[in-house]
Amino acid sequence: MEGNTTGVIVERLVKSICYSNGMRDDNSVSRCTAYATRLLESHLQAPPISHQELASLFVDKIDKMKGPEAAEVMTNRLEKLDQLDTLRNKDQILYMLNRLSERNNDVIITTSKPVDEPAIIHNNFMDEDVVSEEIVYTNLLDSKKMIPDIIQDLVYVFQGINGNYFQYSEEEDRYVIVADFQLSRSNLILLSRVSEMGWLYRKIHNWIRIGDELTVLDKLNQTTRLFVSSIEEELQEYLKTIAIFENQIRQDKFAINLHGLDVWIQEPIKKLKWMAILTDICSLNDENSSIKILHTIYQYRFYGDKEVSLLMKNILVKTSRGMIRMILSWVFEGIINDPYQEFFVFSDPVIKDTELFWEAKYHLDEEKIPPFISDELAQLITSIGKSINFLKVCCEEGHWILSETSDLYEESKDILLNSDSFTPTIIENILNKVKVLVNEKVHDTMLNKYLLLEHARSMKKYILLGQGDFIHCLMESLMTELDTPSSMLYRHNLLSILESSIRNSTIRYDPKDNLDRLDVQIRGVSKTKSKTLTGWDVFSLCYRVSSPIDVIFTEKVRGYYTKIFTFLWRIKRVEHILSYMWKLHNSCSKLEYSVNEVQNFLHKCYHLRNEMNNFIDNVLYYLMFEVLESSWHAFELDIQNAQSLDEFITAHNKYISIILEKALLTQDSQNIRKNISQMLLLV
Repeated sequence: MEGNTTGVIVERLVKSICYSNGMRDDNSVSRCTAYATRLLESHLQAPPISHQELASLFVDKIDKMKGPEAAEVMTNRLEKLDQLDTLRNKDQILYMLNRLSERNNDVIITTSKPVDEPAIIHNNFMDEDVVSEEIVYTNLLDSKKMIPDIIQDLVYVFQGINGNYFQYSEEEDRYVIVADFQLSRSNLILLSRVSEMGWLYRKIHNWIRIGDELTVLDKLNQTTRLFVSSIEEELQEYLKTIAIFENQIRQDKFAINLHGLDVWIQEPIKKLKWMAILTDICSLNDENSSIKILHTIYQYRFYGDKEVSLLMKNILVKTSRGMIRMILSWVFEGIINDPYQEFFVFSDPVIKDTELFWEAKYHLDEEKIPPFISDELAQLITSIGKSINFLKVCCEEGHWILSETSDLYEESKDILLNSDSFTPTIIENILNKVKVLVNEKVHDTMLNKYLLLEHARSMKKYILLGQGDFIHCLMESLMTELDTPSSMLYRHNLLSILESSIRNSTIRYDPKDNLDRLDVQIRGVSKTKSKTLTGWDVFSLCYRVSSPIDVIFTEKVRGYYTKIFTFLWRIKRVEHILSYMWKLHNSCSKLEYSVNEVQNFLHKCYHLRNEMNNFIDNVLYYLMFEVLESSWHAFELDIQNAQSLDEFITAHNKYISIILEKALLTQDSQNIRKNISQMLLLV
């Protein structure tokens, strides 16, 4: 009786509304009455998400539809709604508001195609021809009973498995409905949206399968393999979530309806979409895929959505472990373990000479630097690895590397490889610790074991003519020998004179190793020029260096020393000649007073010699004190403060550059040097 009374009341109410709006067609009134009756018979069930999440979803929709002002007003109203203690079923009300904001119509429709011609559902849309606009005037009792079975079928779809109602069409590359059942248009649209998750899973799963096949064939580099593995791990987490959900609906098949399912899938489908985006961007067949993969993931790591950012962080940590292992292996052991040419530091196998070891053996490829490593950090990594190899290869200090860095190595591996996250700051802190250890060892080895500063001081004394008594003895002894044509100059004669000069000067007390490195050099000239050149033009001293100090005193640098020696040697020769002329003038002093005719001539000679001697003395004072001594003092300070081999090299190159510039031996001072050379030739 009560049901009949309710039906009569509803029918009267619908008729009055229809008649007032000009709708007097009995067919239209019957359709509206059936629709109103179905609404009253429906049961609104809240989805399995929190009240706060429902409120947030609704406010976001209002923000997108009406703007921020309307969203703020709605937020205030929802707060007032929460404060009403007498109001029950608040979650159901919020869910209803969410659904109403999405749809304006909810009419009953049926698939217009037979079972053997399924309706198509693909991605997040449904074609207009999927369903007809035909309205069916039946109650939905049978359809409601089918909802749990449909949801169970969708669970299979979520795992890429064909069900009773949904199957994947290879031809159309989409999921299709293979059953004829009656559902509202809104529910069919909802099924279209929900089934997209299965399509995404299938897409990602197939991509992983291809990646596994290429891995077996050894056609993927290390980073790409790790990327495929990280995507697969995230997909396994997704399947665990689906399994938990499936267990819940098996315990209570009415625990969730289609709308609740639509809300529940939002988080997992978001992850699948972003994983699909990554798989589309990062090709498995690209030779440079490793750096592209890392840059792509790192770019999305700072996406505004926290869930997406967290997903990208997890994938980045797992994918970059190969690169982190290579960095650790390089900075702790000096080993480049890079079979697929992914690392940003590469070694030139052609370089075998230790002299070129530091300058040409290892290089930085800026195009391969990963996004979480800055250019400055990449330079630091390169320098540390080069220093490690320098200690191992050139200094024979491999045992120190294994003993002193093992604890820090294990600590760094725990932080960078076994943790769920890392940052560029963490990497930089670890590298700074390694840098301090390695640079201290390099500093101690170069200054104390291989006596770098002592060798530099010896080169200053011997090659830059800093040891005056030795240079004077050598000049006296070589006068006769170097006056001969260059073609008549013999090395064994020069070595004999050199050894005699060493014994007759104070440098005989210098370390024997340093004296043994001192040698003579006869610069090669063409046969045509050798006929006109004397020994003075081709003779020079040289200082033999060996590993590891030849990394600093390279062949190019030793060439600069020879250039400076040649210039100073010429000036010293002129000084020696002027000194010899002074002796001759003194021996002619009695002749000056006995022969009046030569008195004026000799007086002019005295005056000219004094002028030339004064000029040479000033030039030598400037070169020996203002140039060499001041530069040496600055060089000593730079060497003592140097913290790395690069700084040693930079300090010495700076030292030589200052000497060349102040001694007028650079290209910019060519004209001045030419004038000085012409003046020296007059003597």
